[in-house]
Amino acid sequence: MAIHIHLSADDLAEIRFAFSPVWELGMSIKKALADPSKHALHLPWVTPARRDLEGHDVSLLLDLIPDAAHWVPDFLTPPPETPFPEFEDELERVVSTSHDTVRTEMELLRDELGGSLTRGAELMLEDPGRWLPVLGEQMQRYWKITLEQHWPRIRALHEGDVMYRARALALGGADALFADLHPSITWHDGVVRIDKAYEAEIRPDGGGLVLIPVVFDWPGVATLFGRGWQPTLSYSPRGIADLWEPPAPRTGVMDDLIGGTRADILRVLDVPMTTSELAARLHLTPAAVSQQLGLLRRAGLVEAHRQGRGVYSALTPTGHKLLELLG
Repeated sequence: MAIHIHLSADDLAEIRFAFSPVWELGMSIKKALADPSKHALHLPWVTPARRDLEGHDVSLLLDLIPDAAHWVPDFLTPPPETPFPEFEDELERVVSTSHDTVRTEMELLRDELGGSLTRGAELMLEDPGRWLPVLGEQMQRYWKITLEQHWPRIRALHEGDVMYRARALALGGADALFADLHPSITWHDGVVRIDKAYEAEIRPDGGGLVLIPVVFDWPGVATLFGRGWQPTLSYSPRGIADLWEPPAPRTGVMDDLIGGTRADILRVLDVPMTTSELAARLHLTPAAVSQQLGLLRRAGLVEAHRQGRGVYSALTPTGHKLLELLG
């Protein structure tokens, strides 16, 4: 059995890539957190995540993604509207979902679970207006505790993968794009085939396809389609095996040369970050980080660029070289 996505010439022209914090959130619960033995690659994340969640109420969120279901309710993972959405923007879309859509999703979940729902899902089905804000609070809490600190590194993995895929699409067309996306995915004569436990025929009719790299989707793929959603396919990005590898040991030389704080900033900027992300990572105030970034920019070690609504600092080639030499 398989899902078949029929892509016209117009659909191929409308293929786009996007990142999605809420897809990572949903898949982290559905896969790594629920069954670490099947997703051992993420064990370095699972152990501290479970520990840090103790004493924090995320019960409604977990109830909406039960182990027994084979999918995450679609309204929790809407297709990204922009290539680089912020978590807060995606969260607002989730909590603003129409009540009819939420009820439909909960009824589908009930059908899959044999006519019964978890307590939280029952509450959401009965009164979405009351429980959607609670869900938003718990998603925010879960994100802050388990994922926010890791997002810059995850996003960097996404960026590297998308650059590779976009180049493959530009140079080799759909054949090259889908050739190594996932072992269960094949491309032939205008049709993407995804091996699944059920059948579906999807025709975007010129709307294209959204491709989302999702680290917590490993080792599978996920799809979203129907009921007004833009067809979406998630997959595991390249390089995921090194995601949780510890950083290389420091020599201490760079700290002596340019100061410990500036050296720490250069080290963590092997992954581009916003000022607020840097401040949270290094336990500094945003003002202190901004001051140090100004000095590093003037020295030609750091540059800033806008991505979506955020302004990210990244190492220049000179910054990379200094980091390689002195670490």
